[in-house]
Amino acid sequence: MANQHAQHTFTCPVCGKEKPMRSAVHGEMVRPAVASLVEREHPGWSSGERICADCLNHYRAEYVEDVLE
Repeated sequence: MANQHAQHTFTCPVCGKEKPMRSAVHGEMVRPAVASLVEREHPGWSSGERICADCLNHYRAEYVEDVLE
């Protein structure tokens, strides 16, 4: 049963929380400008890894805020 649970979750390398796999976004799908923000605050993360939707949305909002300023 634990193995089945592990197949449906992942640990986001940005926030460190266990998240449902359905909320995972592969880093290659992240726009370069947003990926750059993530990498700046989390140098261990790369576009070859997944990121949870919550973290991605946080950095998307941060990017939009920066652009609007």
